[in-house]
Amino acid sequence: MTSQDLPASLWPVVFANAHEAILLTDARGRIVDVNPSFTRITGYARDEAVGRPMTLLKSGYQDAAFYAAFWRALSEQGRWQGEIWNRRKDGSVFPEYLTVSAVPEPESGRTYYLGIFYDLEFVREHTARLSRLAHQDALCGLPNRLALDAYLPKALARARRRGTQLLVGMLDLDDFKSINDQLGHRAGDDLLRLFAARLRDSVRASDFVARLGGDEFVVVLGELAGDDEIARCLDRIGQVCDEPFMLEHAVEVGISLGWTLYPDDDAHGDDAAEQLLHHADMALYLAKAGKLGTQWQQRWGRGSAAQLAATRPARSDGYDERSAELLTHAAGAVAQAASRFVDAFYSQLVREAEPRRILEAFTPDEMERLKARQADHLRQLLDPALTRDAHRELALHVGRVHALIGLRHDLLVQAMGVYQELLVERLIALPLRVAERAALVQLAALRLKDELQQQAEAAERLHQDYRAFRLVCMQGAARATGVDALLASCLDAIAQLPGVAAAAWGRPGADGQVALWHTVGRFAQYERTLRESGLHTRAGYAEQGAAGSTAARAWRAEGLVVNPSYRIGERELRWREAAQACGIRASAGFAVRRDGQPLGVVTVYGEFPGQFEAGFIRDELEALRQLLDLACRGLAD
Repeated sequence: MTSQDLPASLWPVVFANAHEAILLTDARGRIVDVNPSFTRITGYARDEAVGRPMTLLKSGYQDAAFYAAFWRALSEQGRWQGEIWNRRKDGSVFPEYLTVSAVPEPESGRTYYLGIFYDLEFVREHTARLSRLAHQDALCGLPNRLALDAYLPKALARARRRGTQLLVGMLDLDDFKSINDQLGHRAGDDLLRLFAARLRDSVRASDFVARLGGDEFVVVLGELAGDDEIARCLDRIGQVCDEPFMLEHAVEVGISLGWTLYPDDDAHGDDAAEQLLHHADMALYLAKAGKLGTQWQQRWGRGSAAQLAATRPARSDGYDERSAELLTHAAGAVAQAASRFVDAFYSQLVREAEPRRILEAFTPDEMERLKARQADHLRQLLDPALTRDAHRELALHVGRVHALIGLRHDLLVQAMGVYQELLVERLIALPLRVAERAALVQLAALRLKDELQQQAEAAERLHQDYRAFRLVCMQGAARATGVDALLASCLDAIAQLPGVAAAAWGRPGADGQVALWHTVGRFAQYERTLRESGLHTRAGYAEQGAAGSTAARAWRAEGLVVNPSYRIGERELRWREAAQACGIRASAGFAVRRDGQPLGVVTVYGEFPGQFEAGFIRDELEALRQLLDLACRGLAD
């Protein structure tokens, strides 16, 4: 069989410009056609692959039982998916994630097999690169807290096996805030970079230096030979600030260090590494509290334990009774920090292009409500009554909203760092004992870390949902027998996406008005509300000018048309109240075309202002538009 024997309706899908490799085989497993991504991933050109059996790619890594199960699944279920190893033209073997679907062709009764796969090796390398970036402090280039959490338990285990000493120290700059305030944040960042470089140079090549955030750093010194070597190492660290730092002018700054030493430290159990950090942090607070003359460092030891015995905070996960008790003392400080942060945060956001675009989709009233909700959310994070499960649900919801409106995670990390600094300033000023203040600082850091992790998880889930949606539409296009059936299946999939309130597929009727062929979500409610207001959704596609509906503008446009907000601008005035009543805040639309001529319009309605201006959502809708244009070439009306 040759590729010319295939029905024309399958060609648009086969030749779609997808990033994933696509191939089509006949019932005997012989390759009928491949797309350019197949060539890019495997190295086989189209004319080298067509007509040859699928064993062309066979690596030999899977046995006969594997292939028996593979064909049995295709025979019984019409589908197989999973990880498989294949071989490229150059002989190299690579892992891929493959989905194979049986595609019956109604006219001839033949069955074809549609395979879609992507290179897992590339995905894993990309993931590893992201992991490396995630473990590095962006400002100073040092390892960050995530890297420290991975390194310290291993260093402690190594010290146990070898019977050697391990020093864990936590240090910060004296009066860094005043320097930051006087010279500005840029100068403060420069100072941190210069200090980090000197600190890294002051320790041995085998030692570990990390930045936790702000002006807080951690050193981990292993393989120590005794007290003399410990003293030499500490002396070198203490000399880091002997010379002024050259910024706009020479700046002198001091450091404080708290440290503890294993095995003298009684840290033990599964969280021994965290105990060492905790003890070093307590020692740092003692160094700060009792700093006199040249006394710049404090070791955690028996004397320290006695000093803090009455108030030493028990180790906790941040949500236990002790945490709740401590947080009752911090309510006022938390409220002050939240209010000050919100004002400073939005003042900074409007100076940057991408966040400003997001905020422009909100009315002044919505902005005030948004600020109030954010301040309430920040206070709620440190509510004594908040449980871990409740915090997780809250953070997942907020993270999903942030991702839907296109707020980048790095901006959230930066913002949370600013909030933490404001919060710490107030917590350490509370009239509490030093151990209680230290415990509150750690508790706040723990909950804010949980918040960021859960928001990042929510964003990743959202991206996965939208990527899966594209594959569903591609596979639906392979089975569709007509344009309206294809659009109905795609809209049904769109309705399941987070943030989508409604969607509609309309085509021009004989009277020039829109004929709605398929609607999903709250569209029926929206249409009913419009009719009750004396309006309707069957406005003609011939509406001219900027005042036209999203569908009318999409009918005339070559690409995606976006309405960022129904609450802003005169163009959306007609539909504003009805949209708001149905929970619709934004819309996007595009014309589905065959050979350049529009067949109809897909309109998608979102729950959040600016939702369809988010980069990845625009990309997915644009990819859907291109896929539908290709698929409709071979489908009946």
